[in-house]
Amino acid sequence: MAGRNETAGNKGSRKGRGNVAMDLVELVVLLCSLAQPGVCTEKHMVFQSHGSLEQCMKEAPPYLAQWINEHPGVRVARFHCAWPGSEDEKS
Repeated sequence: MAGRNETAGNKGSRKGRGNVAMDLVELVVLLCSLAQPGVCTEKHMVFQSHGSLEQCMKEAPPYLAQWINEHPGVRVARFHCAWPGSEDEKS
């Protein structure tokens, strides 16, 4: 599996410096092996969404479906969206 901070999706657009609407969220995905269903790992991906965590949850499934097609042998057990760095603060 790839590294912790993989950039995902090409959706959204960034505005100029003065009125930045940063569309980056963290897509936190629990991936489980198809060969060994009890072997799971959490993957964090930087995902470009259209502004909110709710919107990220709506936009992520097609991206995840494509990602799974490119990474046979694993399945998505669950996922959620978080603001970048917020998962680190929980530790």
